[in-house]
Amino acid sequence: MRNLLGSLIALLLFTFSTTLLTAQTGKDQLYKITSVQIHPSKVMAYEKAVSDLGKAMIAADATTVELHANQTEDFTYYYAVPINNMEALFTNEWAATVAKVGEEKFMDLYGKVVACERESSADFYLHKADFSYYHASSRGQAQNYRVWTAYQFKAGTQKEVAAIAKEFKALCKKHDVSMNYGLYFGVLGDNDNVVVRLDSAKDAVTYEQQQAKAAEKIGKEVQPLMARLFAIVDKMEIKRGYYLPRFSFVPEKTTAVAEKEDE
Repeated sequence: MRNLLGSLIALLLFTFSTTLLTAQTGKDQLYKITSVQIHPSKVMAYEKAVSDLGKAMIAADATTVELHANQTEDFTYYYAVPINNMEALFTNEWAATVAKVGEEKFMDLYGKVVACERESSADFYLHKADFSYYHASSRGQAQNYRVWTAYQFKAGTQKEVAAIAKEFKALCKKHDVSMNYGLYFGVLGDNDNVVVRLDSAKDAVTYEQQQAKAAEKIGKEVQPLMARLFAIVDKMEIKRGYYLPRFSFVPEKTTAVAEKEDE
């Protein structure tokens, strides 16, 4: 399963044209997802290098690029950058950051990051709000535990995928299921039939409890949907991990997060 999750979490249904973004509704969000695989022996060096680069960016007030970092249990790191317009697709979003930090210093720090990488790739995913579900009870709470479920569907099944997604969300709303998941649709190349479901929870225990309660509430009703789902799935992969606030940049919030984690 080439880069199913290596390219997420990852984290879109069209091509590099205006169609890509005009199809993005006001509630949907396009992301560029960079996937980085690290050999276990280099994880500590990698995280120190990323931390040093991040601190240099904060010190230079160069955290204008929104970046969301995640790590799986097999030492794969996913970095998601929102794409808001066509210009952003063809612009080096890091140019201003490099200039503020200083090109020589930035490249030296970045070089130490890259030296730890075993493999990296970049892909694009569209978060579809109409197909995603977030329970009101979790608003305002940290939901840093992650479970990525990647589905590679058979060609020509997009309408059925959409129908199943809508029906499943309707079941969750009907029974007031307490869980959170986003659906991300891959675009371009080998990912155009890939959909990633990204579940989030407070921690692993909470996630398992939510799944058990959901099964109690919708178990019987969801079975026909699952049968339809698996009938059109070619491949499936699951990974678990965490959102990493310390490696993420959210403009106007990054410095506060960094200071809190240093306490």
